[in-house]
This record gives sequence, structure tokens and C-alpha cells, in this order.
Amino acid sequence: VYASFLSVAAEGPVDAKVLALGAFDDDNVERIVRNTYASNAHDLPSFWGELEENLKKEGYTPAPVVNRLELIFDVFQFADEFDLLAASIVNYLGKTDITHISELTSLEKEDWFNYIIDPITIDEKKGEEWPDDIPGETEEEKKSNYAKILFRRITTLFPMARFRHKLKNSTSYLWGHWDEIKTFLDNHPDFDFIEDINPVQISPQPDETLLGLLLMVQRIFRLTAQFEVIDGLLSRGYTSAVSIAHENGDDFVKKNEDITDGVDDAQTIYTAAVHTASQALFLMGTFNQQSDFDGESIPGVTEKLTPAPAIAPAPSLKNAVVAKMASQPILEAKSGQEDAPENGIRPVHPNIATLFGQQNQCLCPDCQSIFSPSAYLVDLLEFMGPETANVLFSRRPDLAETELSCRNTNGPVAYIDLVNEQLENAACTRTFFIQDNSNEDFAELLNQVLQSKLNIPQYVNEQFSIRGYPIDRNFYIQHKTGENRWYIVGDGWRYLVVEILKELPRRVFRITPFPQTGKNAQLRRALPEHTHRNAYILMKHLSFPWMMPFNLPYREVNQLLELRGSKRYRLHHILNETTDSFTLSETGLLQFFEMTSEQFDLIDNATPGKPWQLWGLHEQETNYSIPGTEVIFNGTYSWTYLLQNVAVFLHITGFTYDQLLDLLLTATVNGDGALFIAGSPYDPNVRPDLETADLSKIWLQRDSGSSRSYSSIFTTMARFIRLSRHVNSDLFLVDRVLMMTCDLVPLDNPLEFYKVMRVAEEFKVSPYRVATWCTARIDNVNLGRGPLCQLEELFISRIESGERANRWKLLLNDDRDVNIGKFEVGTVQDQQGGDIKVLLGGLKLKYDELSLIAHYEFASHGVLEDADAWTILKDVDVTLVNLGKMYRAADLSKALGLSIREYYTLLKYMSVSGNSYPTTVFYRMRDAVNKLKKFKISVYDLDYLLSENGLESIVWAVSREKESETIIKLNKQFATFSVLTSDEANEAKESAIVAELSSRADLSPELTRIVLPSMIRLSSNGSG
Repeated sequence: VYASFLSVAAEGPVDAKVLALGAFDDDNVERIVRNTYASNAHDLPSFWGELEENLKKEGYTPAPVVNRLELIFDVFQFADEFDLLAASIVNYLGKTDITHISELTSLEKEDWFNYIIDPITIDEKKGEEWPDDIPGETEEEKKSNYAKILFRRITTLFPMARFRHKLKNSTSYLWGHWDEIKTFLDNHPDFDFIEDINPVQISPQPDETLLGLLLMVQRIFRLTAQFEVIDGLLSRGYTSAVSIAHENGDDFVKKNEDITDGVDDAQTIYTAAVHTASQALFLMGTFNQQSDFDGESIPGVTEKLTPAPAIAPAPSLKNAVVAKMASQPILEAKSGQEDAPENGIRPVHPNIATLFGQQNQCLCPDCQSIFSPSAYLVDLLEFMGPETANVLFSRRPDLAETELSCRNTNGPVAYIDLVNEQLENAACTRTFFIQDNSNEDFAELLNQVLQSKLNIPQYVNEQFSIRGYPIDRNFYIQHKTGENRWYIVGDGWRYLVVEILKELPRRVFRITPFPQTGKNAQLRRALPEHTHRNAYILMKHLSFPWMMPFNLPYREVNQLLELRGSKRYRLHHILNETTDSFTLSETGLLQFFEMTSEQFDLIDNATPGKPWQLWGLHEQETNYSIPGTEVIFNGTYSWTYLLQNVAVFLHITGFTYDQLLDLLLTATVNGDGALFIAGSPYDPNVRPDLETADLSKIWLQRDSGSSRSYSSIFTTMARFIRLSRHVNSDLFLVDRVLMMTCDLVPLDNPLEFYKVMRVAEEFKVSPYRVATWCTARIDNVNLGRGPLCQLEELFISRIESGERANRWKLLLNDDRDVNIGKFEVGTVQDQQGGDIKVLLGGLKLKYDELSLIAHYEFASHGVLEDADAWTILKDVDVTLVNLGKMYRAADLSKALGLSIREYYTLLKYMSVSGNSYPTTVFYRMRDAVNKLKKFKISVYDLDYLLSENGLESIVWAVSREKESETIIKLNKQFATFSVLTSDEANEAKESAIVAELSSRADLSPELTRIVLPSMIRLSSNGSG
């Protein structure tokens, strides 16, 4: 149910819940209501009118249905959309004859607790919890405090209804004039002390005594609406705010705390009285010298009257809340009013509400104190002074538009959400613009809503909704007469509307949304409340900075999977039900490295349409400067010219000068030596001045003989830098692996690079070592001029001088066809093994293991026999390809947990040929080893079962290594089985073999019997 409420949150959850709790006895009535709501979901006044018409057409009396819905609607508004509270109130109303929410003022604090709050059960498993701002450590404390809050809320919203109820039901008074007041109120059911008392309302010739009593009650009523307190104060001679303010504060509190709710309540009344008396004194001092002041009204203070409808509606809770928050007096329509003057203006008695707006703000301690967090913020801003504050607001304009509300103060919000709101707005402004259309005057629509308290017009809501900011139903509008700005305030948002162009035929308005803390604390704890989706749509398609593009939904899914102990690539692996083909496919690799297709395209695309965007530049830059430095390029320059400048290049890449030099040593970026350091962007012969440390005077120059343009070079650079940053690896390691996996064209196939990185991660070895396994790709490859890597160091470390050393260095640099000779060999016995000794140390192998590798790879490919390493290797060329073959066998056997003999035994079933091993082979071998371990079968078991001469291979393997007792046991069973001739004996022995195999392979005997014939074929003479 909670999830269903969340799903309609953006489209009017209050109305949806009202329908859900309508509790219609008649299914046809429910159908009429729902159909009517569906066609008027965003226009509540039309909904009520059309509902009455539809009910009449179907023969129903509209009043009961409409009144029921209006009551539940007001309940949801009062409950602040706390669903459990709303449901509890509706349940209570069903047991009473209450028809309007104001009648809930008849409940005392104890009643709120017993009938409304106590029946509520919070189920935390369903995500239910009490509202954030309810104090209390235990459940009972929260319930008790919540009942008090609701009691104060209902009496604050409907003070006159509460006053009437208490006056009507009180049996004893302290003040002696309540009978006259009671009689008057009974005869005037629409009278309200909140509004100014119009003598004409009382009678054409009002009783001056009665009028005086009413004014006394009104003055105290505006300080506190509690009947018992008003009764006590009047009985003690306090007839106005001035009479209270004349007394010492401590004395007043001490004297009257017995008739109030305690010291705090008495202090609140005294504070309000002093404030009211001070304003009255100020007004008197300002206006009492004017000649036309008649003692009853102040010139210029007028109120425009709205003609009363034929039937006076009950006061709307929604309008009451909106008017209260908008600091506007609640003007309810009255029946029986006299006709207004022709100009619609009538002088009224001035009071604080008509002069300055309502003063009855939130009654919580913080909102009544100058020591509250919001008051402290205001004091800090005031202390800063206008100049400093303007600097702050230029960087953080949201601070000036943060509402000083309880929810903004006490509602918990994650720090990261607040930070992201600012960063999102900096990346992509939330501001948008609306223009009047031919039929709608935008400003006039806002003013109409402000004056009449109507729902937001459809045109306004549409303009906001299409930009991702639908206005909720609990909104209100603020506007100061004469200004060209409005505020639309709703749940979680405050919109500043400014008229910026008046001269055009259609005016233009700028709307700036400012996030506020919303009501839904539960959802806010799980998800950011104000995610700016447009900012992330923008970042998804950016190619700079280097961490771009950024795909928020993609990252969110990765994060959620990680929290659940999984990864995206594992999920895809399971769903695709494959091992090697998907793992090393483009999709599988991108999932493993958590790359989006947009990120990979920036690396894979060698000819982007706008290469300057890879560097965060425009095609032509005007007056380019480096922030925080004095480097400025006055004028207009191309993007390649700017990147030639070393200072600009280092600023954009974040490199140091040494890292730039390393970059120029890589074969991928500068294998042809096209780029070099110079002292001028034009003359390659000008040497750079490296002693001044002024990088802005050092330039990257292109060799005039190079076939590559600056655009091509810098595009390759950007792709290479992005790739190395993504895998977080050394430039030279990335460079070597790239050159060993490409087809002599730098970065021609980055997918092959990621395959190598994936295998390296899987087998926990260096990516460079993995690249040597795919040896067919490293013939005749320029490996660059950077530092030597592991493989070369194996031999270069023992070469000090001479022709052999020079030829080896040529092999590592530019000469692609060079051969540095044969392996130097000696005898193992006299420790003069030469290169053999180096190989044994570098490969970490025993001599007989190296002998097996040498025979398999160089003497007779595909045949595994005993041999002598030095006899074979003395005729083998020293090349990276041949070294790679030996590294591949040594590394993979260790990674798979196999001996060299087991490795080659398994390899012959992997369908490989020649020097080139696809990376998928490594995964197939790993999966084969895992399955053999699962079924407790060795490599030799597998070889025996799959080979034509299985018995001979098993006997040979066992005689060589003596490593498998289970093989011997199985071999004996098969040997015995092969000489049996009788069918009866065959069946007995077959059952024994089936039992043994099913136990070891963890299969049922039935399944084993099905599999067995494909492995063991019985001939007519019984041989196996």
C-alpha cells in the first residue's frame, strides 16, 4: 500500500488516498467518483462541480457523498499526509456524526491520545515511522507528545470553533459577562473574533455595552484562543494587550501560570502582548497628529470586499493553511452582509493583521525564540554585512531563499545530498523561462490564485510540469504589491518567479527553483529528494573532464549490486549462461570494467567528429587563460595550438612535466617520434629554456616529415590518457600491452587490450605477462622507447656490452626484423647453463619442467615427451615470441594449479594450433580444471577416458609421476573388466564400476549408466 501511494506522489497523492478511504457503500457511487476524478485530477473546483452533476444524473443526492469526500480531504491535509494518522481520524469519524473537520476542536488532549493516536500501530518492517519532528525517546512519549501537538494544531487552525465549543459546554465561569457573549454568538453563527468587528454586523444600532464586551474578548482572543485562559485573564482585569504589557513580565507569568498551560504558555502570552502593544504605540505615535484621524480608522487603510455567495461555505482547512502560511488573513464569506459601496471599498478598523499580515506563526519553541537555528542564521547574515553577504549569495543563492521553517531546520537530510544539489545546479542550472501565450497572462493567473485561493491554473501547472517541476496541491503564493516577482511555495520547493521582459508582445518570466526539505522523510533517507536529472543527462554525453561521461542510473545499479555482494558482470554472466564467449565479448568486458558504451566509444573512436571536445576546448578559443596563473592567450587560437603549449597541456591533463616526457616515450602516442619539445610553436630549431621553469614558453612541436597531423596526434593522446586513467595503470605498461595486442596501428582495437586486462585480473598476473601468452601478436612490433618491462629484464640484466646487447636493444626499440641470435646453452651439471640458467630463475621452473616446455613448444609441437632442455634450446632463436611461449606455459600452469605435464595434457583438448592462443582458451582451461575438481577427477582421469589408448596413457602417467592412487584403483577395475567374458560377470563388474563412478562424480547410478556407454564401449569379446 505504501509503495502504491509513492507511485502516485507526483500526480496528487492526497486525492488518490481520499478516494482510497472514501469507504463508499455503493459501488456505483464509487465508480462515479473515480471516473469524475480521473477527468479532473488537476482541477479540484471543477471536480466538485462535475461530481454533483454526475451524481444527480444517476439519481443520487450529492450532498452526503461530497461532504464525505471534502471531510476526508481535509483530514489528509490536517494529517500532513501522515497516512496512518489520516486513517485513524477517518476511522474515528465513522463512529461520530461529525461533518466538518473544525468539529474536531471538541476533542481534548486526552481524547486525541485515546481515540486517535493510541490506536495507531507502527510497523517498522513496512517502513512506517512517526513524523520526524515528534519529540520523545520511547513509543509512549512520542504518542503523548503527538497528541499534544495535534490538539494545538487543530485549535490553532480553528480557534473560533474551539472557543464556541468551550463556551457552549462550560458550566462555570470566572468572568461575569459570558452569558451576553454566548447569546450573541448563538444569534450570529458566522461571527469570528479573528476578523475586525463591524458594528453593523451586530445590529443597525449596536448596543455600545455589548460592543465593548466583544472588543475586550477580541483583544485577548488574539493573544490566546484558549477559552479557559481568556476567562481567567478577563476575570483578573486584563482586557487588552496594553493592560498585560504594563505589568512586569516575571510578575505576570508567576501570577497567571495557574490559568495557563504553565510558565511557557504564560510567557508566550506576555511576549505576544508586549509585541502587540508596541506596534499599537508606534502606530499611535505615527498617525495621531493627522487632522483627519477620527479615532476609529486610519486613513488609507482599506479592504476590498468580495461579494458574498448565496450560500456561505464552511471554512476550508486548505485555504486556512494556505492563508496562514502566506501571512494573509482568512476571509470567510458571510451571508447577510450589507451591500458594499459602489467602489467596493469600505474603511475598516486597523489591526495588526490588516496592517502587517497575520502574526500567528508556528507555536513551537524554536519559532517563538530569537535563539532558534533560523534566527541564528539571520543574525549571522546580518553580522556579515551587505558586501560580504552578496559575495556569499553569488556563490550560494539558495541560502537567501531557504525558508526559515521547522522542516528545513529539523528534517534530516544527508550532507552528500545538499552538496550534490549545489554541484548539480552548477553543472546545469535549474532556472527556466515561461512566456505568456496568446490566451494566458501568466502574472494575472498568479495574482488570481493569490486573491481567490484557487488551485493552480492548468496553464501554469503544465509549464512547470513539462520542465520536471509539477506543483503539488499544498502550495501557496507570496507577492508584494508593486513588485515584479512572486514566490510559489510547495512541498519541498520554493520557486522565484521574476518578470524580466515587459516590452515584448508576450512577457517573459524567469523561474528559479530552490530546493527545500519536503515531507517524505522515509523516502529522503533512501534516495536524494531533489536530484537534478537534467544535470545527469548532460553529464552522460560529456567527453570532458576525464571522468566523463557519467551515467547516474548505471552507477546506481552498480552500487546497489555491490551492496548486495554482487557485481554487474556476474549478473550478466549468469543470465547469459556462458563462460568464455560472453566474458570476453564487448558487453562482458564493459560490464566487468564498469564502463558504459559512451565511455568506451571515446576510447575506441579514432576519428571523432569534434576532437577538441575530448580536451574540454572549443574549436577556436578566444582569450584563453589558465585559472590561478598569469598565463593568458589574448586573441583567437585553434585548439591544437593551445595544446601545443606545455603549460596548457599540463593544466588540462593534470600531468607533471616528467609525466609528459614519459608520454612522449610511448609507442602508442609517439612511436614515430613525431612530437618533441621545442622553444617555439613554429620553429623546431629553437631549443626550450628549461632553466626558467616557465612552462608557458615550452611547446610541443611536430616533425615536418610526419604524416600525422596535430589533430590526429592529440586525438590519439586523449584516447590513450583516458584509457590509462580508466584502468589506473602505468603509462608504459598500458603502452606495451596495447602495442602487443594491436595490428601495428596504435589503439586500433582497444577491446583486445581489455581482454588482456580481464585475463590478468582473473589469473592474478601482470597484464604484460598475459600479453606474452598471445605470442602471435607480438612479432615485429615496435615496443616503444620507455623503460624495459619484466620480460626483457630477464635477459637484458645479464647483458653488459657487445653485439648481442646492442641487437637486443634494437629488438626492443625500432628494428622490427632484428634477430639477436640463439639461446646460449651449456650443461646443467657444471652450472654453466648460460641462458638456460636465466630461464630457470626467471620462469621459476625446475630443469625437467623446462625440458617438457622446450620439447612441446620447439621440438615437436603437440607431443609431450621427456627431453633435455639444453639440447633443444641451443637451436632456438631468442625472440619475444619464443620467450612468450615459455612464459605462457609457466604462468598458466601455476595459475591453474597444474603441473607442466598436466597443463599440456589438458591443453591438447582445447583445440588450439600454432603460436596464437585466443584469450578464450585460458577461460576454457580454468573451467575444465574447476569441473574436474568438482567431480574429483584428475587431468589424467580425463585423458584416459577421452583418449583412444587410455590405458597406455594412464600407465605412462602413473609410472612417471606416481601421483594418483585413485587412477591406479580405477585402472585395476577396468583391467579386470576387460578380460571378463561371461555376461553375468560383466553385469556384476559393471555394477561395481557404476557405483564407484557415481560416487566420485556425484551422479546418480541411473545417470552414470547413461553416460558410461559413451566412455566405455564393450566389444563382442568383452574387451574395454
